[in-house]
Amino acid sequence: MRFALSPGQGENAEGRYLRLAELPALCCQAVGGEPGWADGVTAAWLCFYQAAHLMDSLQDQDEPEEWWAEAGTGVALNAASGLFFTASLLLERLHREPGRGDLAGEIVPEFYRSFFIMCNGQHQELTCPQPSLEQYWRTAAEKSGAFFALACWAGARLATVEASRLENLREFGAHLGVLIQVKDDLEEFKPGRLPGRALQGRRMGSALPVVYAREVLPERERSRLNAALNHLAEDPHAAVIVNQLVDQSGAGLYLIAELERHRQQALEALYAAKPEAQAAAQLARLVESNQGAGNYLR
Repeated sequence: MRFALSPGQGENAEGRYLRLAELPALCCQAVGGEPGWADGVTAAWLCFYQAAHLMDSLQDQDEPEEWWAEAGTGVALNAASGLFFTASLLLERLHREPGRGDLAGEIVPEFYRSFFIMCNGQHQELTCPQPSLEQYWRTAAEKSGAFFALACWAGARLATVEASRLENLREFGAHLGVLIQVKDDLEEFKPGRLPGRALQGRRMGSALPVVYAREVLPERERSRLNAALNHLAEDPHAAVIVNQLVDQSGAGLYLIAELERHRQQALEALYAAKPEAQAAAQLARLVESNQGAGNYLR
């Protein structure tokens, strides 16, 4: 299970995972609660996080992680199923905690409602391999934004009933989730990795830089872009064409502007919740660490 709970390779991925694991506790602390109050919610949210990560990797035909590469996708699917059931059991414990019956009645349904939204976003991505720009942002909000909004809202709900603070922290989480989704998307699109990722089944046609380029390029260049995408697996020069056309479209400046917009909106929502200073500083750092298109532009 230790390996199943490690979404990605390398120290940076693990460090980011550990920081994100603090979200419910930090939001609980931000509105006056004790971080430890969020332990159960955090455990459930992390199990769902890892299960969703595995399912997404399988559906996108990503490169297998080391722990299940040899045994095959059945092992990963089985681990995801176990994580889903484990998370559900952890949530049910809220009903049995003294004085938390009303909280459980709010938080547990909110978890499942958020997962229905995520499933809809994943369905849209799977059935629309060449989304419009509007569809891309809607899918990002449903797949990732809803999930991180849930973590922030649920953590805060353990400590407050103030609707405005709860909604502000939910909005903070939604923008943070979109930033994380876009940053992951850009990591996949780094020019040096493009051909290999295409060979591993990555649908580059739904990556944000390509979505933007397809939307703004003239018809002739758009046709060249689509043709190059169709030949990424067998033609190394196709990756060069994709990168050139994406650069020509001005995607880099667009990405910087959009990520900055989500950063600002996340911070505005955070500070509107009037958070406790220490928790606010840590939450703000999470935003800053997931903002920026520098890896793509290099």
